[in-house]
Amino acid sequence: MTFSSDLKKFTKKADKNLSKTIRASAAQVFGAVIKSTPVGNPTIWKNSNVKDYVGGRLRNNWNTSLNSIDESANRPPDNSGSGSEGDLLIAMGRYKNGDTIYLSNSLPYAQAVEEGWSKQRPHGMVKVNVKKWKRAMAANARKFNK
Repeated sequence: MTFSSDLKKFTKKADKNLSKTIRASAAQVFGAVIKSTPVGNPTIWKNSNVKDYVGGRLRNNWNTSLNSIDESANRPPDNSGSGSEGDLLIAMGRYKNGDTIYLSNSLPYAQAVEEGWSKQRPHGMVKVNVKKWKRAMAANARKFNK
């Protein structure tokens, strides 16, 4: 082998490991945001006279996108957040190094919930989970750079 071919091999492996590290870390942290998003519970509301309420609209309207923000907010309520999680998995499958990954929720009350409006999540869901980014990146870098 030549130095040039060794360098190309190393670069290719490093690029692949970086991609795996970023995808895994984003999936962990963004997944935690989705799972920690509160689902409305009328039994704890002051005005709980809501009939036929279905919770989970906020949790199911997280959008993961690459290189531009997805401002849609049209998924139906689903307290499992499966639409948001599916969107996350699709985006991570398409991720390439150099892409910018966005997680957004364009429902009009998302910011209020993030700022403590919900008794279920008084500290929000994004700011508490984004603190996990460095730790996730370090752990995944160790995992994929063996």
